[in-house]
Formats: sequence, structure tokens, C-alpha cells
Amino acid sequence: AVVIDASVDSAVYDRLLRERGWRLVAVLDTHIHADHLSRSRALAQREGAELWLPAQNRSRHAFRPVAEGDRIAFGSGALVAWHTPGHTAESTTYVLDDAAAFTGDTLFLRGVGRPDLEGGADGESASRARLLHQSIRRVLALPDAALVLPGHVSEPIPFDGRLLATTVGQIRDNVSLARLTANEFIEAVLDRIPPSPPNHSVIVALNERGEL
Repeated sequence: AVVIDASVDSAVYDRLLRERGWRLVAVLDTHIHADHLSRSRALAQREGAELWLPAQNRSRHAFRPVAEGDRIAFGSGALVAWHTPGHTAESTTYVLDDAAAFTGDTLFLRGVGRPDLEGGADGESASRARLLHQSIRRVLALPDAALVLPGHVSEPIPFDGRLLATTVGQIRDNVSLARLTANEFIEAVLDRIPPSPPNHSVIVALNERGEL
């Protein structure tokens, strides 16, 4: 098994692994998170699995860097890393056989990531929004039936065994931002950015240190 963007206590994943008789071979993050404390390092240490993070120089703990085109093998399959910057510079999507894309905070079920949490002037947010548009276009070039599985959704969810997923085709049809030109996309995304979370810089700093 592989865990991507571990966001709840590592004991939860431990229980699921034991119940299903799975062996954890890798723990991956799609980017350095600003909205939750990553449990990925703790889970990897608990299970003796390898921790993979997108290549960057911000994390101050040991990890295996992931670059464009890298393959993370598990069982009889493998995830392929696509560098999809925009939400953050290092944001990475993990693609399984062109049938599923684990998009982190790049592409959600009904929206897109925000390009402003890394700070900088308005022009830098606009540049990141342009990269985000390119990244989303790349993901949406997958087949219509390919699943899109984001890192989270915006409302509390039950642990009911149901996938939080949509398809590439449904996003093309139902997410208006996905149909915009680059310039239209940049204007629309920058116009609707909500206030920054009050504690996001603290969360980022802890995730860079790998601390809980």
C-alpha cells in the first residue's frame, strides 16, 4: 500500500493496514501543506516505510525527493509523479495508469487550488496562477473516465468507505474555471481568493521541520 497526504493520526492508517493485511511501502506528500499538520513523516517512521516528498530545499528532515517522471512502485503497479506547480512551487500530482490522479491541492472536486499562500507581490501570485492553469490543463488531458482524487474537501466528511472522487470529464463539464483561457483563469482565481488562514505560516513551518 501507499498513503498520500497523510492528514489524520498515524494510528488510523496502522489500523487500516492491519485490518486489510497490507504492507505500507511508501508515504507521499503532494506538497508542503499549509492547511493541516502532515502526519506523513510520523506514519513512515511508525511503519518503517520510505517517505517521499516533492524535490525542494525547504524540508529540514530526511526524505526521498520526487521529481517529474519518477515512479513509485507498489504491488504490481506504480504511481508516476507529475510536477504540477501553481498552488506551491513543488506541488506534484501522482498518476496511476492514466486511470487516477491524486492531485493534492492543485485540483479539487469542484474547484482549484489557491496560488497565494507562498506570499510575494501580486505579480508573483499571478505567475503562480498561470502555472496552476497549465498544471490543471495537463491533468484534464487525461481520459474522461480518469478519477480525480484531491487531498481534501472543504466540509467535514464521514469515514464511510466512499471515495472522495470525481472524474476528469465531470470536472470539464461542471467546473467553470477549468474551461477558461489562461488570462481569464488568472483574473478569476485572483479575484476570488479568500482571506489567508490565520495559522497557515505556523503550519508550514512545522511541516518543513517534520514536527507535530
